[in-house]
Amino acid sequence: MIEELSLLMVEAALKDISSAKQICRTEDAVTFHYKDKDDDNVTSIVTIQDDERLFAVLMLPVPEGHFVTSMICSNMYNIRKDAHGTFAYATKLGDEHYVALEANLMSRGGITEAALRQTMRNFIAHIDTFESVLISAIRELGPDSSFLKSSGWGSFWEAAGHFLEGVAEASRT
Repeated sequence: MIEELSLLMVEAALKDISSAKQICRTEDAVTFHYKDKDDDNVTSIVTIQDDERLFAVLMLPVPEGHFVTSMICSNMYNIRKDAHGTFAYATKLGDEHYVALEANLMSRGGITEAALRQTMRNFIAHIDTFESVLISAIRELGPDSSFLKSSGWGSFWEAAGHFLEGVAEASRT
């Protein structure tokens, strides 16, 4: 039983996962790369916050003019039945907008090494799905201006409803 998380433990857990590459531990975090289904190397960061919470995050830049769309995409991802153990959201750091995929693990009361490895495996396993939902929703909904400047929000709700029908259909199969 692990009583207190450490970055050394996180690094060891990631080294047991074959899809986690270029693992690098620093004083504050562990970073790693994952080759997604499009053969892009995506970088994730894992930190320990408040000495008891593992925080893993992948942040993808949002195309200019797509911040509201990225918030919608995040919600579309979060309602999926297969998003369990992860959470998506849109955020801003400095002048840049991002959409993030996050996983957390609380260690208060102790955890096992297997739980730590499973949390990291689960996070990595969701990256491709997250990217697919994000990319297809951005294509479907288009830039924020396509619905925010319309004569009301009718076209927005129509587009969002159409996309959600597709997501619901896909999750049933």
